[in-house]
Amino acid sequence: MIKALPDKVFRIDKKIIIFNSARWFVIMEILFLLLKNDFMITATLKDEQFWIISFVVFIIIFVIDMWTIFYERTEFRNNEITNYFNKSESADILDFVSVKEKKTPYTNYLGFEYRKPKGIFVRFLLPYGHYSPKTLQEIMQEILRINSNITLEDDLSKQIVNGTYKNQIVG
Repeated sequence: MIKALPDKVFRIDKKIIIFNSARWFVIMEILFLLLKNDFMITATLKDEQFWIISFVVFIIIFVIDMWTIFYERTEFRNNEITNYFNKSESADILDFVSVKEKKTPYTNYLGFEYRKPKGIFVRFLLPYGHYSPKTLQEIMQEILRINSNITLEDDLSKQIVNGTYKNQIVG
């Protein structure tokens, strides 16, 4: 069975992905530079092993970034939202009841709560850190266009809808 093409596709912001990776690469390089050879920076800079490891780490980060940039997106098909973050996760937008921020040690999400038939509440998680504020606002507006009965439970979701949210790249 072939899936129909999505009605709308929202992609992540490449600059945010590259900036975050570059930041962590620089931090790792500085730590490696300081810890190698007991803080002998000049000796470490002359060490061939340091440059080989740095190059390998850079290539790994580059491949992961390219995978993220090309794969991670949010799609809308009729009333269904699909998010490709770690895995493809889908939910029916008409089932959503409320939205609020959900923080984890790894990333921050917008948690859309919905009720399953047996009365159990489940949360559809949409990571928002990789999207530009404008794209995030468009995603929220599309969700609210489909289901205007969703309750915005916190300031973050209200800021995103109103267009006053500013993504902190260094987060």
